[in-house]
Amino acid sequence: MNNNSQSIEFGDDGFNYNLFIEALSVPTKEALEILPEIQKTKEAWLLAFRLLETNNDQCMFFGAHTLQVKIVRDWSTLEKEEKEHLKVEIISWIKKIDTKKHVVISKLCQAISSYQIQKANEKECVPILDIVNMLCSDGNFNTSHNTLQKLTSTPYVLEYLTIYPEEILRSPLFGSKQLLLIEDIHSSILPILEILVEAANKDDYSHNRLGDFSTKRHEKAWVSLKMWIQLANLEKQETQQTIFEIVKLASNKICLIFEKNEDNLQNALVSQEVCAITEFLEEVFSSNKIFKSNPTLMGEIGLICLTQPWIQQAVYSGLANSELGFVRQWALLINSYSELYMEFCLKSLEENQFRDNVVAIWKMMLEFTGIKGVYGEDEDLSYHVLSFWSLLDESWSDYKELLEYDNIPSSLQKIEMIKPIMEDLFYQQTVRLLSKVQFPTAEIWSDFGPETRELFFGYRREAAEAIQAGYRVLGEKIVALFVDELIVLWNGVGNAKWQEQEARLFAIRSISEEVLPNPSEKISFHLKKLFEIALNDNTPIFCEIINGTQSSMALKITIVSLLGTYCEYLNSLPDLILGSVKCLMATFNQPKLAVSAIKSFKIFCEICSRPLSRFAPDLTNVALQLLEMQNRLDSKDIQRVYESIGSVFLTLEVLERIKYIAVIMDRLLSFIEIEVSNTNIVVPRLELLLSLVSGFARGLQASETSEDEALLGESDSVTEMTVLSIEYSKSPELVVIRAKLYQILMGLVSSNLVSEETIFDLLLSISNESVCRGPHPFAQNLDETLDFYRVLWDVSTNKDAANIDLFTVGKLFKSFSQIVIVYANGRLEWQGKNEM
Repeated sequence: MNNNSQSIEFGDDGFNYNLFIEALSVPTKEALEILPEIQKTKEAWLLAFRLLETNNDQCMFFGAHTLQVKIVRDWSTLEKEEKEHLKVEIISWIKKIDTKKHVVISKLCQAISSYQIQKANEKECVPILDIVNMLCSDGNFNTSHNTLQKLTSTPYVLEYLTIYPEEILRSPLFGSKQLLLIEDIHSSILPILEILVEAANKDDYSHNRLGDFSTKRHEKAWVSLKMWIQLANLEKQETQQTIFEIVKLASNKICLIFEKNEDNLQNALVSQEVCAITEFLEEVFSSNKIFKSNPTLMGEIGLICLTQPWIQQAVYSGLANSELGFVRQWALLINSYSELYMEFCLKSLEENQFRDNVVAIWKMMLEFTGIKGVYGEDEDLSYHVLSFWSLLDESWSDYKELLEYDNIPSSLQKIEMIKPIMEDLFYQQTVRLLSKVQFPTAEIWSDFGPETRELFFGYRREAAEAIQAGYRVLGEKIVALFVDELIVLWNGVGNAKWQEQEARLFAIRSISEEVLPNPSEKISFHLKKLFEIALNDNTPIFCEIINGTQSSMALKITIVSLLGTYCEYLNSLPDLILGSVKCLMATFNQPKLAVSAIKSFKIFCEICSRPLSRFAPDLTNVALQLLEMQNRLDSKDIQRVYESIGSVFLTLEVLERIKYIAVIMDRLLSFIEIEVSNTNIVVPRLELLLSLVSGFARGLQASETSEDEALLGESDSVTEMTVLSIEYSKSPELVVIRAKLYQILMGLVSSNLVSEETIFDLLLSISNESVCRGPHPFAQNLDETLDFYRVLWDVSTNKDAANIDLFTVGKLFKSFSQIVIVYANGRLEWQGKNEM
């Protein structure tokens, strides 16, 4: 509160209103806090008018605000005569106040609008035109024939006609109140629109009383028109026709503004009047009611409106001078128009009359697509543009399907007539998008903050859908574009133009949902050409980029992602699978790439497991190398690699499988033995090694399908399982491996390390992953398995009752229950004879 002000308090004589009014003139914090409480009192009615009499802007505003609040909240406290007098008083004050105090006038217009709504609650209508007449006349409230000239020269009328529809649109209207107000609006709409059109068209600002208010008249008239058309009854032909004429007027008006400001077009682009007219047009062309009233006529008006020469000149001037405000608005307008009238536009391409208009609109959107600027500044514009392309793609698809369904020569001719236009349009759109999704230079990128970078990535995600739309229209042509341009870039030197390479690889990845799983022969030709160049043994471009110390990380990430996405397609090209996997494996020593690369590697091992089995030696080397990289990669990532390699080994002949399993497990168990023999055991490292055993064991489990078929007696599966059981059990290498593993497990459960929760969990996991329904290379016999759980039980429960961890015991029971299921009665011969 102002230090010089006095405290406002209730005294013996009641509240000090004079002091309160003085405080509101500042206004002080204390006065603003008290105001809502004062407005609840009966005296607030009188206070409102006392505040209006002060001639202080702050006080007058709060006076008008108090009136409006009282009308809404305490209407029922007024007598009938008081209500009638209140209307007269409010109108009188609106006309009495200097027009420069437009904030106060607006609030009083809000009060009189609330008054009308409250009267409607009492099933009594205060007509809009009565209020207009009262505001316009000099005391003779019965005046009924005011000229348009007089009405539009009175700023109060325009202000009221702007506030009233706003109040109606945001007020919940029900029952008789709604009926009364809507009937009044519908009966008054034509003269109201006539008044507003005159105000929007009037160029004479000579009226002495208008002052600053006059400069806003055109803008306010269009704002008001925007709201009134939402309330119009479009079932009436006369109302429809009036609105159509107003739309034409708006189009001509905006062109006139641009023409008058030809030498200073930039000022016109940012003018509030142009903004208001554009918003009016956006409301009109997004209105479903107006669309339904006469879609063909409105479609024609829209095409003419959006493509007038002065408008096109203004749009391209805005683009050339980076005046994105107007461009953004116009893109929204085109987008809104297209949502309802796209089918009309497509039909117009069949005729000569409006074909050029349609093409002109779409060319504007092409220019908007390729707009240059600081990332993030054109976020809204980008959204409107990308939405437009998705809409056009969807509409063209539906329209073409409809014509194809007709299956008559004329319909098919229409498709052939429109198709070249669409293909050319989407080709140019895709070319512009390739430029937009490119990463900036390293210098610019380093200046980007987190928010700007996220805006860039967000744009790319949305642009991917527009690139897909381009593919749906162009098909093989767009794939050829991406591939041919990449090959040209790769024929260059070194890491030059990596942004262009990345953008095209990103585009190829973006269309994968449309291309896969069964690309056409033509598309497959281009993809094969791409991957043969990128992955062949002679010039493995992808591997060179992945291994290159100067290569961009963004380009590497896109390559890794692309390989994972097209894994299923590459499965049909066995000669390129090793090149793909080599690229992925080359990233394992690059932590920033490893996470996404390991995901792609896992997908390859699942989908291409049989072709990959030819490269078992390479996969074995990878597994061994990862043991030397424990500190560089996340343990879960290494575990996933081991599990994936195990799943590939399952496709090998059993003796080959055993050979490679033994090589990996021998080295892995040796690492564990060295670790547990150290005086100072590094627990995290031991946890990692045990997790690799668990992951490898999981990958080596026979498929559930094979197990189920064998259990059901399917002869081939039974034979397969029997061979596995025999070979696993008699293999000298696996006998040694199982003995080492058993010794390690028993040593750990008998040590203090078992108290480590993660170690405990991993020991249970290894047991459950290797003891399963089918044969497993690491499975212990029943006696060894029971000894393992017996020791674990003793360790977990050999404590005072109060110190037993029930959660740990619960995990032990859960693990053992799976063992019980495996060794239950009724085991088949290939499962072993041991039963519990």
